Amino acid sequence: MYDYPSLHETPTKPLEPRQQRFCEEYLKDMNATAAAKRAGYSIKNAHNTGSKILALPLAKAYIRKAMDNMADVQTMRTRLMNQELLDLMHANMGEFFDDNGDIKNLSEIPEHLRKAVEVKTTKVKGKRGVRITTTYNLLNRVQMMEKIIQCLSATAGGNR
Repeated sequence: MYDYPSLHETPTKPLEPRQQRFCEEYLKDMNATAAAKRAGYSIKNAHNTGSKILALPLAKAYIRKAMDNMADVQTMRTRLMNQELLDLMHANMGEFFDDNGDIKNLSEIPEHLRKAVEVKTTKVKGKRGVRITTTYNLLNRVQMMEKIIQCLSATAGGNR
């Protein structure tokens, strides 16, 4: 069926398309058996097939390179989020308030600082019908950190 080189042989041919698909599937959950099934290998032999493909030098190199790339992306994402947090933490309050001390319209607040503003829209029933009110609150530093952590968690979860 497949010619698997020994661990000491120098690979001479590239991964077959299904082997590459296996590697991509393996990166999702690090489960060789499930990856083999998703890549289209026999369900009956998925465990053995997954182990054999993981032993291939080219497969190891492919997976290692992909994991290094994922780590680089995560590092960059973390750096950007840290910079964003620092920008919010050290923002000048004049960016949010006008000369009268009222919060500025959202469109007047620099885009990179808008994450520090919580917008709530509520419907109020009155004698003349329903009235919609919008309130803007400036988040405190702890709330900003929590919001950024939620964004980080959502981002990390969405990459799998």
